[in-house]
Amino acid sequence: MREVMKAEAVDWEVAGPLTEEDMAGLTTEADAEWRAFERGQEKPTGGGNGPLVKMFAEQLTRKQQASAVPAKTEDTASEFSRVRNPSGISPSLKNAMKGIQQLGIVFRYDKFRQRVTFEGADRHLGVTMDQIVLHVREVIIERFEFDPEAQHTRDAIQILAMQNSFDPVLDYIDAQKWDGVPRIDAWLSVYLGAEDNALNRAFGRAVLIAGVRRARRPGSKWDYVLVLEGAQGLGKSSALKIMAGGEEFFSDEIVIGVSYKEQQELLGGRWIVELPELAGLRNADIRGVKQFVSKQFDRGRPAFGRSVENLPRKCIFIGTTNDSQYLRDATGNRRFWPVVVGKIDLKGLAEDMLQLWAEAAEAEPDAPDPLTIPEGLWTVAAERQAERVAGDPWEDLLMGGLESMAQIGAGEMRISTQTIFERVLKLDLGNARNSSSQRLADCMRRLRWEGPKLIRFDTGPARGYWKTIGDE
Repeated sequence: MREVMKAEAVDWEVAGPLTEEDMAGLTTEADAEWRAFERGQEKPTGGGNGPLVKMFAEQLTRKQQASAVPAKTEDTASEFSRVRNPSGISPSLKNAMKGIQQLGIVFRYDKFRQRVTFEGADRHLGVTMDQIVLHVREVIIERFEFDPEAQHTRDAIQILAMQNSFDPVLDYIDAQKWDGVPRIDAWLSVYLGAEDNALNRAFGRAVLIAGVRRARRPGSKWDYVLVLEGAQGLGKSSALKIMAGGEEFFSDEIVIGVSYKEQQELLGGRWIVELPELAGLRNADIRGVKQFVSKQFDRGRPAFGRSVENLPRKCIFIGTTNDSQYLRDATGNRRFWPVVVGKIDLKGLAEDMLQLWAEAAEAEPDAPDPLTIPEGLWTVAAERQAERVAGDPWEDLLMGGLESMAQIGAGEMRISTQTIFERVLKLDLGNARNSSSQRLADCMRRLRWEGPKLIRFDTGPARGYWKTIGDE
């Protein structure tokens, strides 16, 4: 039996080399068709590639049956490559690009979503890059009778796409030139029915500028979450979709409390991300939430990338809730900007949204970096945030037992963490988790106790809390 030669994706049984007479017809036809291809013409359809490949298969089969002498490796390799590319066109990057262009497929690179888009194909090419490469390669083989090979096809798609790159979010922001009418300072009151005051004006202005900056400069520092408070059915989520220009760059999926991998998948290609009803905030570790909100980069694999990298974040978060107490730590919630909304004018917002973004785009270069509200409003903001802190059942127990259990001296009260857990809360300190210790620390801070740290007691040093007598 003849030796079976295999190469890449082709698995043909090959015999001795074709005769010069066998090859003559192929050479003439291949040269003519390659010249047509060079001139930008499509492959002549006379006979198609089916009969041509069939002819070679029949010739090789006859030679295999008639000959018992193994073919030389170098001759077989030459013949094999000819069978693989019967047109004689070389598999190269240049030819792969030329083939794609001749097919009329236009590839573009979406810089915001970091993915390739295409138009002009007469069939669906797939979703993943591997699928697209496979189908483009298949079409080129069908139409031009040569295999550009996978890597050449992939590189050609990448080059052509990058030559036609675009950013749909920046295109949306820049869709209109600002008409000079000021709107962004009062947009929360004009369109969302919020009270018109200095803090709401500062919140509203900063959030829109942050949206522009994250689109222009992904990964720019932005630590805050505007929270729209109001009854269900007012249209809070609909307003956020209008901000994003529709569903495409908006998300209301729950991202707090899910796995890191899920978070990255949910944030990919999104610009305005709603935290609906602040889902997950109550049960999540507040420090983890603050870290998540203030991150500037997420780990992921970029388009055309083969390894995980730090990808600059492009989105801003806006929370919605119908609750009045949803924060857990008065001193740790500066990142949340509460605004009570009223009757929302969705029609007016939709009509003016492009002008709002146009004004924000005009203001962004001169805005502070990092973005925040004026320092003169920090105290007012802290007071508003403190009103949203949800009470903890432990606080009632602590208020009723701390003073009676504390050691008093030198004008202050001191109490150890162990005493609080075991005698006030009736819990076993040995079984307490880190989250319980943090919960206690948050409660004690709200009750104006200092600590925890190592302090001295009559019985010796221990971790605990202290409070100046009369400090209420």
